[in-house]
Amino acid sequence: MRFDMRFGAMALLVLAPCLARADIVASLDRHQAQLGDTLTLNLQATGSSQLTMPDLSMLQRDFAILGTSNSSSIQIVNGVRSASTTLGVALQPLHAGHLVIPALRIGGESTQPQTVDVSAAASPARTGTAAATGARGIMLEGSVNPVSVYVGQQAIYTLRLYFAVNIANGALDDPQVGGLDVHRIGSDTDYQTTRGGRRYNVVERRYAVTAEHAGTIRIPGLRFQGQVVDPDDPNAFFGALTPATAVAAPVDLQVSPIPGNWGSSTWLPSSQVKLSLSGLPASGGLTVGQPVTVSMRLEAQGVPASALPALSLPDLHGAQVYPDKASSQDQASSQGIRGVREQRFAIVPQQAGKLTLPETTVKWWNLRTHQAEFARIPAQTLDVQAAAGQPASAATASGPAAAASAVPAVAARAAGGQANPWRGLAYGLLALWLLTMLIGLGWWRRRGRKPSAQPRQEPTLSPSVDAAASVATRATRAARPGAQQQAFAQACQGTDLARQEQTLLAWARAERGTIRQLGDLQQALVEGVQSQVIAELQRARYGVGSVDGAALAAAFAGGFQWRPDHPDQEAASGLPPLYPFKLD
Repeated sequence: MRFDMRFGAMALLVLAPCLARADIVASLDRHQAQLGDTLTLNLQATGSSQLTMPDLSMLQRDFAILGTSNSSSIQIVNGVRSASTTLGVALQPLHAGHLVIPALRIGGESTQPQTVDVSAAASPARTGTAAATGARGIMLEGSVNPVSVYVGQQAIYTLRLYFAVNIANGALDDPQVGGLDVHRIGSDTDYQTTRGGRRYNVVERRYAVTAEHAGTIRIPGLRFQGQVVDPDDPNAFFGALTPATAVAAPVDLQVSPIPGNWGSSTWLPSSQVKLSLSGLPASGGLTVGQPVTVSMRLEAQGVPASALPALSLPDLHGAQVYPDKASSQDQASSQGIRGVREQRFAIVPQQAGKLTLPETTVKWWNLRTHQAEFARIPAQTLDVQAAAGQPASAATASGPAAAASAVPAVAARAAGGQANPWRGLAYGLLALWLLTMLIGLGWWRRRGRKPSAQPRQEPTLSPSVDAAASVATRATRAARPGAQQQAFAQACQGTDLARQEQTLLAWARAERGTIRQLGDLQQALVEGVQSQVIAELQRARYGVGSVDGAALAAAFAGGFQWRPDHPDQEAASGLPPLYPFKLD
C-alpha cells in the first residue's frame, strides 16, 4: 500500500506540467480598418511558457500575412509565479467587407473567432485629409461615422495622423465644438498602411461625440504641430529638427430631432439595450421580516450613464421597498461608450402569501430599425413564508383586533360557567374581597411613607379596560412611524455613517431611555439581523468594512426586536398586570 501511494505521488509530479494547460486568448488590436491598413492578431497563452505557431493557412484567403513576433513575461505576486507568452501576427486585408478570423487550433485548445470590418481606402476629398502636407510625408485626416444622427445619438469621430518621416515630437489638438459633447475613447492605436504606393505609420485617435441639438454641426479641422528629423540636412545626426504642421479638413454632422411620436419618456437612442434583475433567491421563497437585496441593471450601447433613466420598483402589496444609492459607469470600447446604471433595492416582506413583482419596462429607440422598443423584466411571483415561531396573524394583529378576538373567548367562558352560577358568584365575591384588601394595604403603606398627601385621583377604568386601551395605543403608535424612525430612514439613503448612528440611537432612546450607544442597543435586541447590521455599522464607523444603507433600513423596517427579558419591555400578550401597582 505504501508503494502505491508513492507511485501516485510521483505520477502527479510528472503529469503536473501537462495538467496545467494554458488558457489561450485571441484578440485584434482594432475591429475597423481600411484597405491598405495593417492589423495585429495577438495570441496570448497563460499558464505555460511556450506557445506553438498555429496553422495560419486558413487566413490567406482574406489576409496577407506580413510577419510574426514573440514576447513573454513572468510575474511574481505574493510568491505566486505566473507566466504568459504572446504571439503577434501582422495581417493586411486583401479586400473590403466583414472579414472573419476563424478559431485557431493550438495544442488541445481553440481560440474564439474574431471579426473586422474593412472599408475601401478613403480619398482625401471625402475624408478631409490635408493634401498640402502629404508631400512632406505627414497627413492628418478626420472622419465621422455615421454622418447622420439623432439628437442624443452617439457618433464616432476618428482622427488619423499619417507620417512617413521620423517625428521627434508633436502635439495633436482635441475637438472642441459648441453643441457637441466630446469624450475621448481609450488610448491611441499605432499601425501601418499604404497610401498611393507609399508606406505610412499611423496614429489613430477616436472620440465619442453626441449632438445636443438638431441641425448641421461642423467639426472644424484639427491641427498637428511637431518637429521632424530632416533626412536631407547634413546636421540631422546631431539633432537638427524641422517644424512640421498638418491640418485636417472640417467634417459636417447632420443631426435630426427627436421623433414627434416619441412621447414623454426619457429619450434613449441606442443600438442595444439590456435590462436585468438579479439577487432573488433561486428557490423563489422569502420569509416575513427578512430583507432580500435585488439589483436592477440597465445597459445601453452608445449612451453615457448620465443620460440613462432612473430605475425604480413600484410599491408592492405585502412588502416594503427601500432603494439604495444608484451607481453608474461608462465602459469605453472601439464601438464607443456603453452606459451602465445599477440600482439596488431591499425588499422586506410584511405578510405571508404570494408577493408579485410587476413587470418593469424601459422605452428606447432602436437605431437599426428606427422604431421604439421596450426592454423588459417580466413579472415574478414569490412565495413568502411566515417567520419561524411567529404566526402571521400574531405579527400583524392590532390592539382593537386583539380585544375583539377576546370577546368570543370571554363569552365561551361565561357560557361554561352557567352550569353552576352560585359557585362562580362565590368565587367572584372572594376575588373582589381579596382585591379590595390588597388595594387598601397598598394605599395605607404609600400614605404612611410619604408625609405630604397626594392629590386625590379621579376614579379610573378597570384594569382590564385600561390595559386594552394601552395595547391599542401602543399598536397605533407602532403602525405610524415617528419622526425618529423617519429621520433614520432618510439617513440610510445617504452615506453619512455618523448620521445613521445618531438617528438610530435617537429612535432607540425614544423607546428605551437607557440606550446610550450602539453597544447598549445591540445587547438589548434579540440576536438576528438587527444585531448583525449594528455590528457592521460599528466596524464601518472605525474604518473597517462598509455598511449597506438599504440593508440597514430594511433590518429596522418593522421596528426594534427587543429581548423579552429587557427590564423596560412590556408584556407581549397585551394582558393587564396581576397587580395595578407595585408593592414597595
